Amino acid sequence: EITETTGQRFVKSIGEEPDTDRRWVFPRSFQKRMRWDRKDNIFLGNQNFTSQDALDIIIPAFNRMIDEVIIDGASKGNNTGPNGNDIKFVDQILPVNLGGGTEPAPFNVAKMLAAKEILKHVEALNPEALAMGDKLCCMVNANMITALLNDEKVINRDYNLIAPLMDGEITRYAGITFVPTEKLPKDDEDRYLAIFYMKSGLRYHPWDNRLIRTGEDEDRSFA
Repeated sequence: EITETTGQRFVKSIGEEPDTDRRWVFPRSFQKRMRWDRKDNIFLGNQNFTSQDALDIIIPAFNRMIDEVIIDGASKGNNTGPNGNDIKFVDQILPVNLGGGTEPAPFNVAKMLAAKEILKHVEALNPEALAMGDKLCCMVNANMITALLNDEKVINRDYNLIAPLMDGEITRYAGITFVPTEKLPKDDEDRYLAIFYMKSGLRYHPWDNRLIRTGEDEDRSFA
């Protein structure tokens, strides 16, 4: 909030601490080690494993782990406080039901618009942010996309000037960009949680480059 002054000349300024939420960032490290025996090309049917084979296995697994780290930060506890010992949880979980009833609805346009309204209320989704390149995103899995493609408001031309189902896929709707992942968490009732966020509000910062090395293991017959 801005403090109103009296309008007098040479008024003494009042210093205030910035009213912001700050979170400590603690790096996490991961490793993966695999072995190939020199005789695998004989015992496993002429499979000559190479360094590229290792990359083809490790890199996709590494990328999935990145997804898990990001999703954990967006949906679970985050370390905060002066010493990083306080856990701050994301507590904005929005249940949206069909017709105001008690039965949970599948992922649909109503849920998307409700989440969008929340971000508008806190002024995260505004024309200035969008003009600067920010955008509203939503992490979804394959099941959510299927549910959305069964929503009448998505597939009916009465609601859309351009049909989004030419190839049976949808990557953006109602100003929301979908980010596909199969690593979404579940709530207490075993239902997947879609994660809405502004692109500027969710950061991933690798603290070190991934290191991939290949070599012989003398203790394993030079595997």
